Amino acid sequence: MPKFSALRMAGSEIIRTMGALLVIILVGSQILDAGAVMTGGCRTFCGNITVDYPFGIEQGCGHPKYRDLVYCINNVMMFHVISGSYEVVNIDYGFKVLDIFDPKMSTCASMHKSDGFFLEEARARYLQPTPDNAFMLLGCSKASPLFEGFPDKHLPCRNVTGMGCDAFYDCPSWVGFGKKSRATRPPPCCGIPYSSIGSLNLSRLQCYSYSTVYNPAPIKVANPREWSYGIQLSYALPEDSDFCRSCKASKGVCGYDVVKENNLCLCDGWNSTTSCDTGKPSAGATYNYRPELLSLLFAGMLLLITAI
Repeated sequence: MPKFSALRMAGSEIIRTMGALLVIILVGSQILDAGAVMTGGCRTFCGNITVDYPFGIEQGCGHPKYRDLVYCINNVMMFHVISGSYEVVNIDYGFKVLDIFDPKMSTCASMHKSDGFFLEEARARYLQPTPDNAFMLLGCSKASPLFEGFPDKHLPCRNVTGMGCDAFYDCPSWVGFGKKSRATRPPPCCGIPYSSIGSLNLSRLQCYSYSTVYNPAPIKVANPREWSYGIQLSYALPEDSDFCRSCKASKGVCGYDVVKENNLCLCDGWNSTTSCDTGKPSAGATYNYRPELLSLLFAGMLLLITAI
């Protein structure tokens, strides 16, 4: 029995020692690779969508004004604002436009009760739907602010960029939705530019749903079944974008300090407040080591000491 007990204790010590060594090896490798985590960790793709400045899907990547705006979930990029989450269909960095789709939005194929689309005041300063969007408000009540103050003959409803309710009334989604004549007052569908209302809060507007389309090509598409359903947003580059251009020119990745939210150039294992052209870390640079990994390493070393 004493011999068995001694063997069991020895085996337990060996397991603890091996466990501690494993923690040290794994955490140590993460610390050595911390620069790659921060620099390479600024992912350049989410599914088939390119991720570039000013957007970022990890903390510390992109520009701080665009923080927590886009996420990558199961290789699908999502755009999140106060009114909800929307799938990102495309980002055109040359024209600075972002195409998103609302799964709750009504289309030619189906009708859905929706919440609408609206932005936080701070985000609205640099994100806005483009003039090429045709917004159609569906099933709005007579008491809607959309119609108050407008005699029937002066309703603001109209086609936008050649697309609107006149064609949308022919969609299968109108079956069973009620009257589909524009002569009805108020009309069951009201086409309007986003700039006329500034916010598509359907609860405030007392509307059942909405649909919006945009024209991705110069050729107008007449058939509503073939329209591009979704919202096209234009975005503005931040005023301090020159910093990012200098950073990219030095083969760095544009990012920011997650606490102070000041610009950082993510270099090979270190961060610079200027660019990677300094050649080595200096007073204006910080290492990318992560404090939580250092804490785990310390815990592993304590385990090893107590196991010896």
